[in-house]
Amino acid sequence: MNKTVHNLLIGITNLLLLSVIYFSIDFQSKVVLPVLWSIGAINFLLFVLSFSKSLRRLSVGLQISLMTVLFFICAIDIFRLFPTTLPRGILDNLSGEQSERSRANTPVEFFDYSPYARFKPYSKITSAGNPGRGLENTQFVYDWTTDRLGFKNEDRVLDSKIDIVAVGDSFTEGMGVKIDETMASQLTRAGLATYNLGVQGYAPIQIAGAFERFGKKLLPKILLVGYTSGTYERERYYFDRGKMIANPQTTFAGIQRIASPLPNEITQQSKHVAFATYLFVKRAWSLGSIPLKEVSDPKLILTQLMKEYEQEILVGRREVGPEFSNSREFGSFLDALLNLQLNAKEVGAKMVVIYFPNRGEIYARSVVSDIGADTFGQVESRIVAQFCSERGILYRDMSGALLDYMQGLPALAHSNLPYLEIDGHPSKVGFKVMADDLLQSGLLQLH
Repeated sequence: MNKTVHNLLIGITNLLLLSVIYFSIDFQSKVVLPVLWSIGAINFLLFVLSFSKSLRRLSVGLQISLMTVLFFICAIDIFRLFPTTLPRGILDNLSGEQSERSRANTPVEFFDYSPYARFKPYSKITSAGNPGRGLENTQFVYDWTTDRLGFKNEDRVLDSKIDIVAVGDSFTEGMGVKIDETMASQLTRAGLATYNLGVQGYAPIQIAGAFERFGKKLLPKILLVGYTSGTYERERYYFDRGKMIANPQTTFAGIQRIASPLPNEITQQSKHVAFATYLFVKRAWSLGSIPLKEVSDPKLILTQLMKEYEQEILVGRREVGPEFSNSREFGSFLDALLNLQLNAKEVGAKMVVIYFPNRGEIYARSVVSDIGADTFGQVESRIVAQFCSERGILYRDMSGALLDYMQGLPALAHSNLPYLEIDGHPSKVGFKVMADDLLQSGLLQLH
């Protein structure tokens, strides 16, 4: 074959392969396009150099090597026919019909109105992630089955007149404990039939939507609203209501991880295996390059048990100002409370808001002697309490009951702590403490 024709065929083949790759890009990237343009320029330079007698062998060899790589990038898509042969990390970044089919098979159903998502009735729910899975004597309960409406209750609770409807996120749901250990179940055993509408990952707007769509029809005497410290920030994902209505599958946090068990940090996918591999490597690299900065305080003296929670304690004792309450997210949370109050009034229900502090806050206030009065949890609770007071909403901060319980313990052990050891949700002990506090407070009196 004529050398000129040979060189031309190699150059054109590389150009065609580059074009196929270029027009296959189905995600945004500031890196891939410049790289492809650079490869095109290199291919042209090698094509020109292939006519040089002294450099022909080297340039042709490099062109053939380049052609092999480009062909492999195109041909690797054949693995889409055999997805089980691909590593899970690459599959997570691979979009297409498989992901749509897997979504249809999840125990989650979606709506074009708030709360946008809930679990399907009589479905087995398995917690996403790995909060201590495989460890001996782990407290975390991974699996449970929804009731006839798709929530975490014993089905028989609906056979009686409902006194209380509880709404909230994973703390209200009772993530990590058995159904009969949730706060709602403990209130039911105390004689107040309580229906649990809590769902892991719900934002305040979803909490309000859950009561409006599923709770009002139960005609409760009391609406018990569980708010978990700091979760007002989830509201930012729901500012674009049009996007949510057009694509209600785009929910977030706990329930989303069960609906589509992709890692939270996955924001891009591709239909092509090569690009999915690139996105996987990019994500792994970025996660590995983030420095995990740990705070420390040599003056802080902790017992061996509490040392396991040292980072949370150090964060939990930090003092903050009230500026966060001026954010759009916090304002949206307060709007959700007003929406809940309006719907509660429509069915003649008394509304009670309870504040769930996080584990680091409670453990910090239990073991740090010089902690101030302006930790995030304390500041946030005061703001919410004032808001509720001004609008005639009953309010109870669970921090007091949990702190009193911690102070009354003769000795600390994982089995008697109010939060789960591996996961930061309340344990069955914590839910019992909070349920007892509510019963003794008089806030749940039906008359």
